[in-house]
Amino acid sequence: MSTKKETVENKNRKDYATEKWEQEVRQSLTKKKAASVGASLSKQDKALVAAQLAKEAETRMRISKLQARLRRGVELVSSLVVSNAEKMERHVGELAKMMLVTAFGAGSFLLDGRPFDVFMVSTSLNIHAGPNDISSK
Repeated sequence: MSTKKETVENKNRKDYATEKWEQEVRQSLTKKKAASVGASLSKQDKALVAAQLAKEAETRMRISKLQARLRRGVELVSSLVVSNAEKMERHVGELAKMMLVTAFGAGSFLLDGRPFDVFMVSTSLNIHAGPNDISSK
């Protein structure tokens, strides 16, 4: 004796034909989708897709490396500006100009708001102010 209960379909119901047709259509669509997923691309097309995916992966890797370099540069400028070293006094303006070209240039979408914060500190920083004055800004 089986543990599954078999349901007996009532073929005399009003909507039996419609439900049966809908079920057949669903099954047909499922079979078509399963067949079309793997068979839609030729070997040449698959090779082209693989080449494109490899190219995109390389581009993502290059962008990631560039983003890391930009972040390191912004943090380096931040450290130099906040260090309040007297030798940096002459170079704060130059660092600010370099940030305008790099961090606010074509790659600005790769960074969050950190470059703006560093730039604002570097342009408004009074090099001769004490460390307490810098942290309060």
